[in-house]
Amino acid sequence: MENSEAAQSTPTADRKPQVVMFHYIKANFFRVMYVDGVIGTVGLNGKDIRMEVYNERVPIPLQTTHQVAPDGELGIQISQAARPGIVREVEAELILDIEAAKVLSAWLKDRVAEAEEVQKKHDTFLKATGRGGAS
Repeated sequence: MENSEAAQSTPTADRKPQVVMFHYIKANFFRVMYVDGVIGTVGLNGKDIRMEVYNERVPIPLQTTHQVAPDGELGIQISQAARPGIVREVEAELILDIEAAKVLSAWLKDRVAEAEEVQKKHDTFLKATGRGGAS
C-alpha cells in the first residue's frame, strides 16, 4: 500500500477514512453447499433470526444384500432396505441479527432479479439459434 493510500485509510481524530479495504479469507471449515430449502425461526429474544439450510435427496440404503459368485466375487444385488420418504439433510444453521437479515434479504432479491434476466437472455439466445427453449 502506498503512503497516500495508507493516509486515506488511517483515521485521525479530525478525519474519517476515505476508503476501507476488506480482506476475504476462507475459514477452515469453508465448503460449498447446495441448498434446496430453509427452515428456522426467530430467536427467543426476538433479536436474531435462525435459519437452517438443507438439501433434499432420496435416502441411501440402510442395508443391501448381494449374491456371492462361485469364484467368491461379489455378485448382483438381490435386496435393499432403505428409509421411506425423502431425506432433508440439514447442512448448517445461520444466525443473523435483524440488520444482517435485511441486508441478506435485499441482496437475495437483487440476485434473483439478476438471475431471471440472465435466464431470459439465455432462452432468447437458444430460441434465436434454433436450440430450443429453457433448459
